[in-house]
Amino acid sequence: MSEPLDLFSAPDERPSDDEHQRPMSPEQREEIRALFSTLGIAVAQEQFGIVDALIGVRLQSVTDLDSKNAGVLIPRLRKRVESRQRTPSGNSWNDREEDTWIDNL
Repeated sequence: MSEPLDLFSAPDERPSDDEHQRPMSPEQREEIRALFSTLGIAVAQEQFGIVDALIGVRLQSVTDLDSKNAGVLIPRLRKRVESRQRTPSGNSWNDREEDTWIDNL
């Protein structure tokens, strides 16, 4: 009789997702650097915390950020920059950042 197949001890023949991830481009890196500079966030640990909060990716180093995640991060950082540049009017309805279902009617 043959031995049962142990799925957890057999090596995985499929390539890992890491092999398919492209590193972020120099242009993406420069834009992210510029956006953090505009926000006044220069310390790497603080930047990593913002990345985690915005896209849910915990970084150990800058090279951990791939092209796909950088593409998600950049518009969210831009939005954060835009919201900081706006002067609040004191009216929470007028100061909202996103459209409501009423706006979409």
